[in-house]
Amino acid sequence: MLNSRLSSSLRSTTASGLVIIAGLLGTVSSTLAQTVTSTNPTSGREAWISSAANIVIPQGRTIRTRTGIEAVAIQSVHADVSIEDQVATTTLEITLSNASGSALETEMVLPVPEGAIVKGFVLDGIKTNEGQARILPKDEARRIYESIVRQTRDPGLVEFLGTAAIRTSVFPVPASGTQKLRISYEQIVKVDGNRVDYTLPRTESVTATGTEWTASINIKSAKPIGTVYSPSHQWTVERKGAGEMKIAISKEQGNAPGSLRLSYLLGGTSDGMSTTVFTYPDPDVAGGKGGYFLMVASPGTVADRPKVKREVTVVIDRSGSMQGQKIEQAKKAALQTISALDSGESFNIIDYSDSVKAFNPTAVVKNADTLKNASDYISNIKAIGGTNLHDALVESLSAKPVDTSAMPLVLFLTDGRATIGQTAELAIRDNAAKANQHNRRVFSFGVGFDVNAPLLTTVAEAARGTSTFVMPDEDVEVKVGKVFRQLSGPTLASPTFTDASAKGGKSSLIADVMPATLPDLFEGDQLVIVGQYLTTSSGTITLAGQSFGKDASHSITINPDTATTRNAFVPRLWAGRKIAFLTDQIRRMGADGTADAHKAEVKELTEEIVRLSTRWGILTEYTAFLADETTNLADATTVRELAAKPMAEAAADRGGITGVAKEINQNVQKYQAELSTQNCWTDGQMRQVRITSVQNCGDQAMLRRNNRWVDTKVYQAVQANKLDATKVDQTIKVGSSEYFTLCNTLEQQGRQTLLAQEGEIELLLDGKRVLITPQ
Repeated sequence: MLNSRLSSSLRSTTASGLVIIAGLLGTVSSTLAQTVTSTNPTSGREAWISSAANIVIPQGRTIRTRTGIEAVAIQSVHADVSIEDQVATTTLEITLSNASGSALETEMVLPVPEGAIVKGFVLDGIKTNEGQARILPKDEARRIYESIVRQTRDPGLVEFLGTAAIRTSVFPVPASGTQKLRISYEQIVKVDGNRVDYTLPRTESVTATGTEWTASINIKSAKPIGTVYSPSHQWTVERKGAGEMKIAISKEQGNAPGSLRLSYLLGGTSDGMSTTVFTYPDPDVAGGKGGYFLMVASPGTVADRPKVKREVTVVIDRSGSMQGQKIEQAKKAALQTISALDSGESFNIIDYSDSVKAFNPTAVVKNADTLKNASDYISNIKAIGGTNLHDALVESLSAKPVDTSAMPLVLFLTDGRATIGQTAELAIRDNAAKANQHNRRVFSFGVGFDVNAPLLTTVAEAARGTSTFVMPDEDVEVKVGKVFRQLSGPTLASPTFTDASAKGGKSSLIADVMPATLPDLFEGDQLVIVGQYLTTSSGTITLAGQSFGKDASHSITINPDTATTRNAFVPRLWAGRKIAFLTDQIRRMGADGTADAHKAEVKELTEEIVRLSTRWGILTEYTAFLADETTNLADATTVRELAAKPMAEAAADRGGITGVAKEINQNVQKYQAELSTQNCWTDGQMRQVRITSVQNCGDQAMLRRNNRWVDTKVYQAVQANKLDATKVDQTIKVGSSEYFTLCNTLEQQGRQTLLAQEGEIELLLDGKRVLITPQ
């Protein structure tokens, strides 16, 4: 009812040529409220043109409508979102600043989801009359967006085609001052089965910087909430109850480009498991019949759920290099771990240098006496001698558990490479795997930089665990404690993800699933699996494992009919993990220092890494050369030569600060669950690197070359001799009728962001090179 009332009011307002919002500070002067109309050559209908000096799009930029004027800066935006039973209320608190000596006329165009309804508008603390802030339906919003593009030749708003909009009247931002706005709108969020999806539209531009974004979301549901997943950004999640969660995003994450996307799962099976699947169609998969999928599963948190006992073995490196603060922190970490065990759980302490010792021949059940005795044992550990890493690993993995119903865990600490006994990396990892007959889970901790980083990761992953690296200025006790707190209440052990209809072990439904070996699921965990689907028909996949000593399985449907290019995060996350997997193969070849012996294999892996990096715009330290504007990406030979050196370093760097940095990057990318739109990684000095010359646009990518953004598919077509590197087939000017025809075409494909870049744009469209110019 409210929506229809606003739409009716909007039609009468725009027809009479009045402003969209009035009464912001009492009466808006006729000068500030002036608007102009013109005819849209593509539709024949009137379109709005702003008389304001600045048009503010809170999602990412300010557009100046005239030359020679200062730009109003979007200083900060805070989004406060409340979602209750699928009704979302979004409140944006926006601070604008004006550094010039004169007041600047400004208006705001706010892209919002279709169907949204304005709830309120506040300007400097004065509330306007209800109903004065009007929603423009997406067709009217399109005319606004197109009019601004025609007037300014700035394509920034093109990426929001398909959304509705809120447009304010013109208001002043005071000289050398700030103007604060608060606007709220309400929407019905999308529901897909047990999944509820929320999106806050924002720019994808990596060059839109300077605005401080923060956000908080409070979710309330009558049904229990299983888990919250965001493919776009990292959030901190606090569960307030079975049906309530509070979520927040940091300034660093909030400043990363892209719409804020969030999904939460309702209900679940009787054991609390919640699952959902996102799909994306791709004509290059399975002859055009397939695409990519992303599955999210979480056991959630269920009251009164039984707990699986744990048997924990803490392994402490007491070699001479651990002397001082490191050994004291390691001892505190060991005591903290066993003290945190529940009554009835068991533990052991193993310590090693030249030789290997143990608190007890087998694990003991935690009680007051064993805890006191273990504390005395730990306090007497002294750091001296070399590092017999091999024997310590074999000893900790080969011991028979005292309680076969418990999950056996090993926390393995070391600050160095093997120097005593067996020191060959291949032999150590192979013997560790052979010794682990009782399926102990290994969580390794590399303290400092003098460790064999790939070895620690390989041993851990082979045992369904993870590796963690403790920097020289970090506390060992804190890092170990953080990992151990996440190992509470294992709910699905030894999980598998399989196609029950597979014949001969080969599935006709899915392929290239990552991770290949799934980690155990603990209380509150979230498992994100990506892969390819190979058919146009729906199929069922089974997620199975051991749950509280019993077999458990969950059927999950992959339905290609739900596939959409708007789920472009799915293939991009798959490609990121695939690149990490391929790079890992090269790093493992360096275990015995004979990577050159695998030259043909390394070359094949390298070419696939470069292909995926180029296609999807996913850069790592090994493919950073793709972002260098001097790199001739049209020359396949040059690209191969530039990739050879960093890939050789990938195999050679086992330790030291560069080796640890590479392993940290690998660990992040192999299990990446949200996009890295700025292509971030840690360099050899432990500094964060961000690339802003690569632009992800939906399911495509662009590289900046001087003042031109080039579709990466152009380079791939040239390298394959499918395109003339010297010839542009068509030139289109921004704001022309051909331009907006192209906008409409790309919008239907969910790819309009390709046209929202500043400067020239070069695309591959229907096998032709098309150049879009701003003039």
